[in-house]
Amino acid sequence: MGFAVIQLVVTFYSEDKYSWLQPVSVLFAVFFACLISSACDYSKLVQQRSIVTEIQKETCHIIRGASGVSRDTLVSEVVVGDLIELSAGDRVPADCILIEEMDMFCDQASYFEDDRKAAK
Repeated sequence: MGFAVIQLVVTFYSEDKYSWLQPVSVLFAVFFACLISSACDYSKLVQQRSIVTEIQKETCHIIRGASGVSRDTLVSEVVVGDLIELSAGDRVPADCILIEEMDMFCDQASYFEDDRKAAK
């Protein structure tokens, strides 16, 4: 942008009638690219905030501590070392290590539906 501004200033002293066109088009292109990038970043931020607020309301069944106390807790209260018990239809509340499974598969269609809803 600095060189485009310098070139624009230099074109004022040029005798060519349309010499200002190139630096102005460069400035416009950079401004337009920054505008699109900012709009995309803002859209991602809004989607992230909606997902975080939705997930914080959910509960999950965990096993905590050396004594193996089993209870339901909010997803926001899950800590390192908790064992999360998943059943059919549950959403994984955190990055997890799978300890034991039996015929488990993951359906990510709900995540894509959330993206489509947020885009509208």
